[in-house]
Amino acid sequence: MMGLDSIEYHEHTVAGRNDDPVVAAADYYASRGKTPMTWGGRGRELLGLDGQVDLDDYRAIYAVGGALDPATGTRLVACRRPGLELVVSPHKSVAELGVIGRAEDMHAIVDAERDATLDFLDVQVADRGGRRGRAVVASPTGGLLWATSRHATTRAGDPQVHDHLLTELLGRNPQVRA
Repeated sequence: MMGLDSIEYHEHTVAGRNDDPVVAAADYYASRGKTPMTWGGRGRELLGLDGQVDLDDYRAIYAVGGALDPATGTRLVACRRPGLELVVSPHKSVAELGVIGRAEDMHAIVDAERDATLDFLDVQVADRGGRRGRAVVASPTGGLLWATSRHATTRAGDPQVHDHLLTELLGRNPQVRA
């Protein structure tokens, strides 16, 4: 589960687009070494979010106290935590493709792994619902919403392409616009 520090970290390093000298030095990853956040999942469709993540929408979805509809401010979830962070990372050897000048092949592999993982999770969550509280009470959902960005290196600067996914499980709420 993400804490406030996770939300602030991603806002600072990706959503706010502050420069990272380690990533800036990673020329071998072409222009996709660190990408802006983009929206994904069934929840994106429910909220009408598309393309690159807007900072105001980001702050609403990953709000302290639970996700809010960016357009109306209506609470979308019963959970008060800001969501769950996933990292989809292929084997480190995939990053070597970027190092040897085959960045697009590397990105195609990472895209396929990320998309397959998230498509599976989104279908499972929509079909099975969420589980809440200590009693693990089943609750219907509107699916997952995620913001994703790609990083080319570890924090230490080693080549390791991976995607950060900030996920939110949206409840079925009649006030959510279609």
